[in-house]
Amino acid sequence: MARYEHLRLVRLPEQLERRKQGSVGAAPKRERREHSARLQAELDAAVAAQQQRRRPKFITPSLILRVQMEKVLLEEQWEKLGLTVLSSDPDRTLVLFSSSDEMRELRQRFEAYAGDIPEGQKNAPFAGFVPFIEAIGTVEPRDRIGPRLREAGFTEVHDFADDAAATFDVEVWDLGERALRERKLKEIQALVVAQGADVLDTYDGPSLTMLRVRATGAVAREVLSIEEVASLDQPPEPDVTSQQALELDLASLPPREPVDDDAPLVGLIDSGVNSHPLLEALLVGSIGVPESLGEADDWGHGTRVASIAAFGSLREQLAAGRFVPLVRLCSAKVVNERGQFDDKKLVPAQMRDAITTLRGRFGCRVFVIALGDRKGAYKNTRVGAWAATLDELARELDVVIVVSAGNRGPRAGERLEEAVTEYPRYLLEQDNRLLEPAGALNVLTVGSLAHGEGLDAVLGDEVRVRPIAKRDEPSPFTRMGPGASGAVKPELVDVGGTLVFDPVAETLKGGESLASAGVLTLHHRPVERLFASASGTSYAAPLVALKASQILRRLPEASANLVRALLVGASQMPDAARERLQEQGEEGVRAICGYGSVDLERAAYSNDSCVVLYAEDELPLDHFAVYEIPIPELLQSGSRTIRVTLAFDPPVRHTRADYAGVTMSFRLKRGCTRELVFEHFRKRTREEGKHPEIEDRYDCGLKPGPQVREKGTVQTASVAFRKNTSEYGDNYYLVVRCEAGWAANMVTKQRFAVVVELAHATEIQLYERIRLRQRATRL
Repeated sequence: MARYEHLRLVRLPEQLERRKQGSVGAAPKRERREHSARLQAELDAAVAAQQQRRRPKFITPSLILRVQMEKVLLEEQWEKLGLTVLSSDPDRTLVLFSSSDEMRELRQRFEAYAGDIPEGQKNAPFAGFVPFIEAIGTVEPRDRIGPRLREAGFTEVHDFADDAAATFDVEVWDLGERALRERKLKEIQALVVAQGADVLDTYDGPSLTMLRVRATGAVAREVLSIEEVASLDQPPEPDVTSQQALELDLASLPPREPVDDDAPLVGLIDSGVNSHPLLEALLVGSIGVPESLGEADDWGHGTRVASIAAFGSLREQLAAGRFVPLVRLCSAKVVNERGQFDDKKLVPAQMRDAITTLRGRFGCRVFVIALGDRKGAYKNTRVGAWAATLDELARELDVVIVVSAGNRGPRAGERLEEAVTEYPRYLLEQDNRLLEPAGALNVLTVGSLAHGEGLDAVLGDEVRVRPIAKRDEPSPFTRMGPGASGAVKPELVDVGGTLVFDPVAETLKGGESLASAGVLTLHHRPVERLFASASGTSYAAPLVALKASQILRRLPEASANLVRALLVGASQMPDAARERLQEQGEEGVRAICGYGSVDLERAAYSNDSCVVLYAEDELPLDHFAVYEIPIPELLQSGSRTIRVTLAFDPPVRHTRADYAGVTMSFRLKRGCTRELVFEHFRKRTREEGKHPEIEDRYDCGLKPGPQVREKGTVQTASVAFRKNTSEYGDNYYLVVRCEAGWAANMVTKQRFAVVVELAHATEIQLYERIRLRQRATRL
C-alpha cells in the first residue's frame, strides 16, 4: 500500500468570540437578615479560631476560610473582594485566602444584603452573591491529613504519637505571588527546625510548594495546625516489582543493527539503565536525581523498560534473527537500590529536575515514567502533586510524557481462584483505580493487554493451571480510570503481559516467575543473564513512548499536542478486548482500555483510502475557529468514517475541582453554509438578538459524545456512514472552541492540535482527490 505524508487542515480566516451558555439560575430563597447575621457570626468565629491558633513568632498572619456554596462557586465575586481561591471541591466547597482579618468588603456586602431594598430595584444589593453562600468556616487540622496517612489509619490529629518519627511531605497552599509562597515556606521551615525536625528537601514550582521533613508525631500535629499548610502526608512509594525475572536460556545472541545518529530520543525516568550488549550504543547519557543516587540500575526495572522503549517486542525481533533499535535513550535515575524514591528528595522536585535536565542537555522530547505511587490510587478526588508537576512540565517544555496506569494483584489468599472466575469484573472495582500520577491530564496514560494466555509447554498440560486472559484482552493486573475531572484514562493500551493461576503453588504467576506469562526484556545484570521476563503496565507504557518517538522521526517539528492527537486518533479497540468486556458496557470498556491501542502505520502515514489532515494552532480564550473539511464525491457513498481528535495542554492546579484552567471542545457540522456556522457559534450583542439555530440533522453525531470526551485534554470521536450523504454537500465544518476557566488571569491563549481522519472501506483514490481539492482552493 502506498504511503503519503499527512495533509494540512485548512482553517477559515475568522477567529470570533464564542457564544457562552446561560446564567447561573435563580438564587436560593433566604430570609435576608437572618442569613446575613448567620454568615457574619460564622465569619467572626472563623477569624477568632485562626487568631487563637497563630504563632506570631514564626508565621505572619493569614486568613484561610472554608466556604460552602450553593449551586455555583462565584469565584470571580470572591476575587473581586481581594480573596485568592486556593481550592475547590465537587461539592462546591471553596478554600479562600486573605492577607487581612478584617474582610471589610465582605462584611459590607452582608450588611447591604440584609438592609432595605433600594427604591426602584427588584432585589436587595448583592442578591446575586450573598444568598449563594451556604456556610463559612475554617480548615481544621484533621482536614489536612493526606490520603496515604488516612489509609494507614491516621484520621485524627491525636493518632500521631509524640515520639514516633517518620518522613512527611508537607504541601503549602498556593497563596498567589511567588514571593509570598517563598516567605511562608521559610517560616514553616523555621518552625519545624526549631522543634527538632529535619527539613530534607523543599520545592517551589509554578503552582506547587512543598517540603519534606523528618519529624516526630508531636511536630506533625503542630504542622497540621498551621493555616498555610494544605496537607501533610506520607511520601509516594514506587509501584515496581521486586522479584527477579527468570533467565531465558538463549544459546546465541543475534546481531544488533546500528542505531541512526539522528534517531529520536526517549527519556527514561526510572531506576537507571545499565550497560548491556544490546543497549550500550543506544544510551547517550545518564543522570542521577539527586546525584547521590548515581546512574547504575541496581533495581533492574529501568533497564527492562528501556529495552522495550528501544526495540519494541524483543520476542518478535529475536524470532526475526536480528535486533533493530528504533530510538536512542537517555536516563534519569530517581529510584534507589531498594526500589524506593530517594528518602530526602521530594518527588515533584525529582520529576522537574530529571525532565528539564534531559530536555535541556540532550534535546529529549519523549519521556516514559513507568512508575506509580502504590498508596496513591485515584479515587474521584484530586490528582496529586506528582501528576500536577508532570502536567506543568508537559505544557512548559512541549514534551510528550507517557505514564503507566499502575498494577494491582486481583486476588490473594482464599479468594485466589476468583482471579480466574471473576475476570474481568474485578477490573472495574473501585480499589482498581489508577495510581498516581496516571490521572494527569496533559500526559498519555497506558494500560496493559495480555500478549497471550501465558502458559508454557509444561504448564499447558496441567489442567489445574489456568490462564486468565487471552491475547489482546485486558491484563488481569491493569488499572482503570477515569482520571482527573472524569477524563478518559487510560487513553491507550498496549502489550504488558499477563498472569496465570497456579493452584499447586497457590499463587498468581506473572513474567517474574513464569517466563511465558511476561514480555521479553533485557536483564540489568547481563553478565549473569541477558534476558528477563516481566509483566506489568510498566512494559506497555514504553511501547507507546516508542510509537510517539517514531511520529517525531516523521514530523520532527511536531508539537507534543500533535503527537498525542496522532497517537490517539490512530487508536483502535482490539476486537478481543471489546468482546471480553461487552458485559461491562461502553463505559466499562473505556475505563479499562480507553480508546484502544495505536496503529503506528496509521498514525504516521496517510494512504490512498485513509487520509489524515492536521493543524497546529492557538486560540484566544473564549474564541472559536472553523476548519473546512473537504468531502469529495468518493466520500459521499459506501462504508466510510470521519474521526476527529483534539489535543491541548492547559494550565492545571491540583487543589481545584476544575483541575484544568482552560477547556476546549469541537463540533462537526454538515449541510450548512460557513456563514450560518459562524453566526450560530459567535457571541452576539443584546441588540442582535438570539443566535440562528442549526438543525440537529446537520450535526454529524460524533461518538463518544461531548459529555464523555470533553473531560480530557485529548479528545477523539468518530462517525460512520453507509448511506449516501451527497445532500449535505462537499464541505463539512469543524468548529473548535476554547473556553476560559480560572486561568483567564494567567494566560490569554491556548495552543492545540487537531487531527481529522477520512477513511473509506474500499481501495479508492481518496488521498489524491483531497490533495487536488486543497491545491485548487489555494489557487
